Amino acid sequence: MIAAGLPILFDRDGLLAVAKPPGLPVHPTRDLQRPSVLGLLQRAYPTQHIGLVHRLDVDTTGVLLLTRDKALQAELGRAFAERRVHKTYVALCEGRLEASLPLAIHNYLKPQKLSGIERMVAVRSGGEVARSTVVAVRNGVQLCAVVVQPETGRRHQIRAHLSGLGTPLCGDRLYGAKGRPPAPRVMLHAWHIELPHPQTGEKLLISCAIPDNFAQFARQHDLPLADLWP
Repeated sequence: MIAAGLPILFDRDGLLAVAKPPGLPVHPTRDLQRPSVLGLLQRAYPTQHIGLVHRLDVDTTGVLLLTRDKALQAELGRAFAERRVHKTYVALCEGRLEASLPLAIHNYLKPQKLSGIERMVAVRSGGEVARSTVVAVRNGVQLCAVVVQPETGRRHQIRAHLSGLGTPLCGDRLYGAKGRPPAPRVMLHAWHIELPHPQTGEKLLISCAIPDNFAQFARQHDLPLADLWP
């Protein structure tokens, strides 16, 4: 099913999940001519409340969760805050990651401006706690595929954490990628999201297939993604 040009992954009981494409911001920007996920859906459903419950960076693809109801939006916001929502991402990174799994990352992130550009950096104090767990790794010659589950939802958290391991996301110049090999974008995909249904408590697992160009880039660099996880 397609709505506003966006593939619909789930649409039931006021809960809406779409497959976000790369290059499309979640929120409207200062450029009023530039489309956004929220703007497209608000035009597609003009009589309904469309609310976001989390965000994805502009280049990140995959599962994006929204609601059609204000009360439901608030309830899902609580579920995120109470860590009852579990997200799984797949990333293509420069270099190789040799580590025992699962690999828990726990630090504090704080925004810092460098040459006028803001990025998140790890600090000893004054930042917000950030936790992620790497649950699977497949190493190629130049790249590795990493499956990571963030426990917290800090801005650029996965990007900062993987960069801190010495394996920045392919295409992510802001966090240290060298562009060898050059990538078409920041190679991060929101693969699965698991949450309790806000009304019934039923466990919901919403998945978004890895995009063809993402998988093709991996194959071109001898990094097949089949059976990566679980």
